[in-house]
Amino acid sequence: MHPNPIRSSRRTLVFSMSIANCDRISKRLITHGLDPATKVAVISRGTQPDQRVIVGQLSQLKQMVVMHQIEAPALLIVGDVVNLYQQPNNYDIANLA
Repeated sequence: MHPNPIRSSRRTLVFSMSIANCDRISKRLITHGLDPATKVAVISRGTQPDQRVIVGQLSQLKQMVVMHQIEAPALLIVGDVVNLYQQPNNYDIANLA
């Protein structure tokens, strides 16, 4: 029997162009067994001079997006891989975890 791939925070999930659905995404992932404390990163305007990276927990995703006024284009990354992120000096980071 294979483990449920959503329940493992060792997996990486990436959602492109999904800011408008971030609340629905986080609720569904939690409903299907992903720990609400799973790390999540929102990358707004990736590779652009005004790129922003916001890091927090899956259960806080919608609040992060609203609080930091994140708009598309943005990328959502969910999983332990977010722990590997190191803040470059020129990017804005808010760690809500």
